[in-house]
Amino acid sequence: MIFITVGTQLPFDRLIKSVDQWTGYTRARNVIAQIGEGSYLPNHMKSQRTFSPMEYQRIVADADLMVSHAGMGGILTALELGIPIVVLARRADLEEHRNDHQLATARMFSDFPQIYVAADETDLPAKIALAQRKPVEKFNDFAQSASPELLSAVRDFVKQSAAIGNYQ
Repeated sequence: MIFITVGTQLPFDRLIKSVDQWTGYTRARNVIAQIGEGSYLPNHMKSQRTFSPMEYQRIVADADLMVSHAGMGGILTALELGIPIVVLARRADLEEHRNDHQLATARMFSDFPQIYVAADETDLPAKIALAQRKPVEKFNDFAQSASPELLSAVRDFVKQSAAIGNYQ
């Protein structure tokens, strides 16, 4: 199953529309999207504006691939669960965010195993195909090599930052 998420704070129609078009073209099945408050409503994939935390955890745990904005919450979740993730950064020049910190985040993770960074929405299909072709290595190395204290501190930072609107 492929899970698409835009996070909880901002819409991201460019991501949802691109993946929806890909889903229609490829006739991919078992694609579920959390679309937030965007104006684009998908035609080719199941979608819901939000999921409860319990639903979200269940869906992510069942996913074979995540497609997400370049937010730390989604990236850390994928790393911890060993799920490949394709990320597309929101861009300030397209009024998708206040600044370009997601571009910086995407650049930072661009060489990380099983994180596939799409340059733009036209690059998403190729990155999804690449992520699906590569053998999935449950790469819990991140969670195993990082101390529980570090993981807890990063989780707390992400939650606090999201709560005050610094990151998404």
